[in-house]
Amino acid sequence: MVKKRRNNHFKKKKKKKKKKKKKKKKKKKKKKKKKKKKKKKKKQVNKKKKMKKKKKKKKKVKKKKKKKKKKKRKKKKKKKKKKKKWKSTHRTGSYITTKEVAQCLNFRTSGSLEPTPFDAPMAFFTSLKEDIIRTHQDGITRTTSHSSPTRA
Repeated sequence: MVKKRRNNHFKKKKKKKKKKKKKKKKKKKKKKKKKKKKKKKKKQVNKKKKMKKKKKKKKKVKKKKKKKKKKKRKKKKKKKKKKKKWKSTHRTGSYITTKEVAQCLNFRTSGSLEPTPFDAPMAFFTSLKEDIIRTHQDGITRTTSHSSPTRA
C-alpha cells in the first residue's frame, strides 16, 4: 500500500514536471514566434524606407537629367539661331542659294500651296539658271553651300 502510494506520488511528480516542461516549451515557442514576427516587421519597414530613399534618389537623378537635357536643347537652339543670324548678315546683295531656287521651282511644278521665300514668275528662274551657267563658263566658281560665294 505504501509502495503504491509512493509510486503514485512519483508518477504525479513526473506528470507535473512533464506539464511544466511542455508549458515552458510552449512559452519559448511563442516568444520565438513573436521575435520572428517583430524581426519580419522591422525588415519590411526598413525595406519600405530603403525603397522610398531609392525612389527619391531616382527622382532627383531624373530631374537632374531632365534639367541637363533642357539646358542642352536650349544651347542647341541658341546656336542654331545664332548660325541663322550670321548667314543672313553675310548675304551679298540679292544672292539666292540653290536650295531656295530648287524650292521655288518645285513649288511651281508641283503646284502645292506651300509658301515660297518670294513670289516670282517661272521666267525669273529660267533666266537665273542661264545666268548661273554663264558665270560658270566665265570662270567664276559659285559654291552650293550656305556660305557666301567665293570668286576665283
